[in-house]
Amino acid sequence: MAESILTLFRRNALRLGVTPCFHYKEKNTWKNLSWFDAEETVRRYTLGLAALGLKPGGTAAILSQTRMEWTLLDLSILANQAITVPIYPTLAADQVAYILKDAKVSLLIVEDVFQWERLKPYLKEALFPVVLMQGEAQGFINLEMLREKGKSLPVNLYDENLKAIQPIHAASYIYTSGTTGLPKGCIITHRNILAEVQGLQEVFHFTPSEIGFMCLPLAHVIARAMQFFHLGQGCQTAYAENIDMIPVNLREIRPHFMAGVPRLYEKVHEKILSKVHHSHKSLQKLFNWSLDVGMNRSDGLWSRLRCGCANLLVYRKVKKAFGGRVKIFVSGGAPLDKSISQFFYALGILVVEGYGLTETFAAMAINRPDDFRFGTVGKPLEGVRIKIANDGEICVKGDTVFSGYLNLKTETEVAFDKEGWFLTGDIGEFSKDGFLRITDRKKDIIKTSGGKMIAPQYIENLMQQSRYIQQIMIYGDRQKFLSALVTLNWDAVESYAKTHNIPFSSRQDLARNDQITELVYQEIEERNKTLSPFETIRKFAILDTSFSIETGELTPTMKIKRKTVVEKYKTILDGFY
Repeated sequence: MAESILTLFRRNALRLGVTPCFHYKEKNTWKNLSWFDAEETVRRYTLGLAALGLKPGGTAAILSQTRMEWTLLDLSILANQAITVPIYPTLAADQVAYILKDAKVSLLIVEDVFQWERLKPYLKEALFPVVLMQGEAQGFINLEMLREKGKSLPVNLYDENLKAIQPIHAASYIYTSGTTGLPKGCIITHRNILAEVQGLQEVFHFTPSEIGFMCLPLAHVIARAMQFFHLGQGCQTAYAENIDMIPVNLREIRPHFMAGVPRLYEKVHEKILSKVHHSHKSLQKLFNWSLDVGMNRSDGLWSRLRCGCANLLVYRKVKKAFGGRVKIFVSGGAPLDKSISQFFYALGILVVEGYGLTETFAAMAINRPDDFRFGTVGKPLEGVRIKIANDGEICVKGDTVFSGYLNLKTETEVAFDKEGWFLTGDIGEFSKDGFLRITDRKKDIIKTSGGKMIAPQYIENLMQQSRYIQQIMIYGDRQKFLSALVTLNWDAVESYAKTHNIPFSSRQDLARNDQITELVYQEIEERNKTLSPFETIRKFAILDTSFSIETGELTPTMKIKRKTVVEKYKTILDGFY
């Protein structure tokens, strides 16, 4: 029998038995599902899906928020030798319909009836069964009914399927965010998943008694990779109730580690600084002293004594907000500002940043807990080879690299060079000691009318260090100078307005206020001083609403759709020149 994520899961189920595998909250109470019961549930769901007609090589889509049932059904689809198609629950209905058609989905799993109702107008006819994760409704199959349907099939079908899975078999079609057009389905094989899990196992050594917190959407490749890592490693998984309940759930479940995107850590950073800013001056001094102690820690006796005091007075209180047991945060999906990593490190929490794409099934490089450099994405994962092309593009080979784009032969061909290296589209460089640093997206490079080549992401990340700037998009391709569209960090700006007696009745008032415009100008100018003259922002506009998924300016992974934003705000941008 070939090794797969399912064989790793089964081995851990046999080894760990009745110890907790999953933690989930139901009716305001945390409950757990043992490894034994988790595998038995997967077996029953596998048979139920087969009874509904899901065949080897068939496709089943999951449209739901992150929850335990998502993981159980994902494993059940794979155990049918079928292919999971994860879909963001926030994705526009017309794009969901496109994915269902492109992937030739034969079975759809939705969180509730609401998800189905919003899809119906975009589906001419539903020729596939629809399974509900929660609730009941006529014409739908709920999870209890799914179990019952499976009873008509032999129990050992599950075991036979696991034996039949081969590394080259497709396991998932994961659709990319689509910043440049329609989403593309990346064909992820069982070999890709296993290679990623084994690579992460070389980096992290969590035990069966330790809990990983799952809060990212499971349609996000990072969350999916971490889901499989938990199952392969044999550690426990706790599922957040929803995004708003993350702070409460962290304090309740007290996890040891979690994965998130930079915006999650930025929000925590902002919240801590805001709380300090509004505290008594003596507490501000204490906090700043503790940061300095943490930043300059060493193995010396005096340093250890100072860190011990800082831990009692400050660090322990910060960690308590995350439950008090957290060891490591994993960050990926977008660049994490170096200052955020340093901030958490000073407080005794290590944030390890990694780098990968949907096409590489998450991480291809990552910082290690015992070998890290802030401001980089670490060293290549075990079994992954990375090289920098002559034009600076990052190229990768290894078992984590996908096999191609679904139904897109030409796009697949141009994604690889003649030697089989996958072309990431990212620009980067290696440090002398082997750490990879990402500098920009190849397609996002701006060329000014003066011929200067500019990496906008570096400047955007620099500007977003301001506590008053939420988002910023740099513009200036084929123009004489750079300009920018800015959205505000409303909490910080509202606080500033109240402190400085700036009257306002709405956020729109703040966005149009001259004093706030001057504040943002000074923040930009301060950072312009660190840039070359041709990289500086000469003009900017403050928008009265933030970029969002709902309004079409962000992808589900929170990346700015530059083309969409440029079209939407063309009048403002043209006015700069």
